[in-house]
Amino acid sequence: MKKLLAFLFVLLFAFVLVGCGGENEPTPDPTPTPDPTPVEVTKYTVKFLVDGKVIDTQEVEEGKAATRPADPTKEGYEFSGWDKDFSNVKANLEINAQFKEIIKEATKYTVKFLVDGKVVDTQEVEEGKAATKPADPTKEGYEFTGWDKDFSNVKSNLEINATFKENAPAGKYYTVEFVVDGKVIDSQQVLEGTAAVLPKQPDPVGNKYFAGWRKDTSNVTSDMKVTAIMTEVNFDSKTVNIPLPIGKCELNIFVKSSELNVKYLDTNLQNTMVGFSDGYYGLTWWYRVLINNVGGELVVIETVERGKSAENTKCDYYIYAYNDNICKKITDTGVQAGDIITFSTHPSTFFETKEVKESFTVKRYQEVTQYELNSDVAHTVIALHRMEEYFATLGDVIKVEALELTTLDASTEATITWESSNPNVIAPTGAVNLPDTETEVTLTATATYGTSTYVWVYTLKVSK
Repeated sequence: MKKLLAFLFVLLFAFVLVGCGGENEPTPDPTPTPDPTPVEVTKYTVKFLVDGKVIDTQEVEEGKAATRPADPTKEGYEFSGWDKDFSNVKANLEINAQFKEIIKEATKYTVKFLVDGKVVDTQEVEEGKAATKPADPTKEGYEFTGWDKDFSNVKSNLEINATFKENAPAGKYYTVEFVVDGKVIDSQQVLEGTAAVLPKQPDPVGNKYFAGWRKDTSNVTSDMKVTAIMTEVNFDSKTVNIPLPIGKCELNIFVKSSELNVKYLDTNLQNTMVGFSDGYYGLTWWYRVLINNVGGELVVIETVERGKSAENTKCDYYIYAYNDNICKKITDTGVQAGDIITFSTHPSTFFETKEVKESFTVKRYQEVTQYELNSDVAHTVIALHRMEEYFATLGDVIKVEALELTTLDASTEATITWESSNPNVIAPTGAVNLPDTETEVTLTATATYGTSTYVWVYTLKVSK
């Protein structure tokens, strides 16, 4: 019985434990509950501007902050911020950059006013502003004509000099007018008995060049109209044959063929002879020059050194030399076949042997380029024109290290002197120091021939 009661107690206890094992999970509702309705977000456009120009555009949710752009820059100004708050955006915004000017200390320059080299006023002037004009200075015997530099916009230190003109002396004055091609180029009031100031060299008129003034103006005693002498110059050269001097030689004896005897051949070998043959001469001497009369000119037909020929050669005249020293004198003249021989006394007058000092000259014709040099001014102007042609051959920019600056033009015999605006680049001697960058230099040439002096200015560009 006790065992049955124990079994029942255990069974009851187990049932109680199972019933207390926990609550059951609720069964889900087969129909889900819908989500709440979404809320719409409001956005605004925010623009950042610099001097009216948009530099950044943003879409910003209401109540939120726009993103600050990088601080803008502006020359001469400092950025000081944006003109509106954008930390809590509640509307479309245009936000402008603000600047404040950077105030720099003004640059100042020293301006000095001088009279005859003496400082009469010194001022410190801000850059870009004007100096204050001093009172007009006075100078006995002169009239103040102004200051030699502008000082209305000062951008550097300045030394400004007073300028004066001499007061006209008392006396009677005359009008002197200088006229070129019918036009008055200068008019002066000249005190009686004094000289007018000659104008600068007038420009050419066509192919006519200045050759002087027709009247003397060194002692003016009346009103004068002075006309320029303009001379025509032709730059077109032509090719001609001209006689070119070669040399000159003294002769000891002139002799006719009939007088050529043992005396001259054997006993007086120091002599040089001119012989007159009657058609030819065949002996070979130490040196001989055989000559024929061609159209009135004595033309060399052959020159033979000692021992080279024993052949008979027809000729009208001949020169024989028997001594090495005399041979050298003739050789030094450079005589050759085709040259022209001119005797100091015409050979037709030599009827007798003459032991006198005579001579002959040697010349030959040469083809040359020649200009029409019909005036002194043509000599000078053509010489300078030839220099212009030479510079033109060097191109627009000169890149040579030496210029051929002629000082005596062979074709015109004009002498030329030179001046340079920059001797460190182009010296008056023609030496050139080529600069790294293109540099402009003016050369002034003054040509002189006879009564003419003419000036020509050449503008040249030089570079490495």
